[in-house]
Amino acid sequence: GGNPILPGRKSQNFGGYFVGGGLEVMLRSNFFLRGEVRYADYGEEISNSGSFNGVDYIDREDAEIVTARLGIVYKMGRDEHPLAPAGLKDGGDDSEHTYKVVTINGVDVSNDAWSIYSFSAFALNGDFNRDGLIFRTFGVWGEYSYRTSSVAGTQKVDVDDGLADVMLGYQKVFSRFTAAAYIGMEVRDIDDSPFDPTNSLRGTETGFKVAADLESNDDERIYYAIDGSYSTAFDSFSGHARIGLNTGRFVIGPEGWVFSDDGDTSWRVGGFAKMPFMLGPTRAAEISVYGGYQFVEDDDNGVGFSSHGGEGAYGGAALQIAF
Repeated sequence: GGNPILPGRKSQNFGGYFVGGGLEVMLRSNFFLRGEVRYADYGEEISNSGSFNGVDYIDREDAEIVTARLGIVYKMGRDEHPLAPAGLKDGGDDSEHTYKVVTINGVDVSNDAWSIYSFSAFALNGDFNRDGLIFRTFGVWGEYSYRTSSVAGTQKVDVDDGLADVMLGYQKVFSRFTAAAYIGMEVRDIDDSPFDPTNSLRGTETGFKVAADLESNDDERIYYAIDGSYSTAFDSFSGHARIGLNTGRFVIGPEGWVFSDDGDTSWRVGGFAKMPFMLGPTRAAEISVYGGYQFVEDDDNGVGFSSHGGEGAYGGAALQIAF
């Protein structure tokens, strides 16, 4: 820690607390999917102090660290555990496989911005086709840049933006659609370089988060989906809606988005296409692509930017796997 232009110590020890949690689900035989999230807060400490050219100085650090891990684990020394026949429930037949884990990984690109994201959901009752509790995690890492004007002139600001959440929710399966609602916690860290005093999106915040989603069933001719979330970390809101024609082999149609971070708002209008396929006999997959135009609301200084980039084209792709 410390100011790089002032003399001081090269290292500092911090003390504090951490909280964390994880979930492990057996995939097949001795293979397990394991997810963990840990948050550490080391409090505020003086990392550097002294005098330089007759000026006294003090540097304070408020150290917070968030780590998230998702991986495949193989446990040695255990007997092999073959899965029951696919779909074998209450003595029934094996004509339908039950899915208990869904993962979505993708990339998003817009004007002067890019991000990668990863979503995982776990049916705690072991079957996404039935009502029950859902545990989910979501993580995003991205970078964006913008230009700001001041008395010193115009300069480019580069921003690193990362977030992670852990949430618990309940899913209700209806005859034509499935709906779910979640509550949990989000941690978000935003760093700008060089320092921009006009940008309020900076630092690390931990907040309460709520989310909800609704999606039509696979056999519906008209596909529809809507999801949204709100976090007290940086007062962030996001919403996403899609409607499309389901041909059985693919789905295509228009989409709309809205994002708001601490008052900076952007909208997207575009289209999407997605195609389902199988990865082996029991793993259902889906690849989707999307794109369109992003509109960004100017801030009080006349700068049009958001954490999702500037005004212009956007696009992305994602891979979903259920097993």
